[in-house]
Amino acid sequence: MLAGQRGWLLEPARFLLLWLRIAAALVSSAMESVLRLSRRVRRRAFWSGDGYMVDRAHGGLLTHYAVPERVITELEQHGFRCLRFTGDDYPRHSRAYVTDWYYYVFQKFGTSPSSPCLL
Repeated sequence: MLAGQRGWLLEPARFLLLWLRIAAALVSSAMESVLRLSRRVRRRAFWSGDGYMVDRAHGGLLTHYAVPERVITELEQHGFRCLRFTGDDYPRHSRAYVTDWYYYVFQKFGTSPSSPCLL
């Protein structure tokens, strides 16, 4: 009946199923984001910008997290200069609370003229 010569319901049914699938994916994604946020917000590392958390994505791996300012400051104390850093969403500009990780380019002091770290 749906796919026959008079299958006038086929296209509306496909359209409805497509939008139901999209809605289910959005709800699932939102729920996962809320759960991830609730786990992270309770941790000291989230509020201080530096610390350890268990990364469930890697089977419970204890991972150190730090905001770029902390990473840059620490490495500058050991003789490195930050040339550039960017988020995982390159080439778009990274947002503070939605970037999962950062990539950094550091150079040992004394190897070239001083330049500020660029985002």
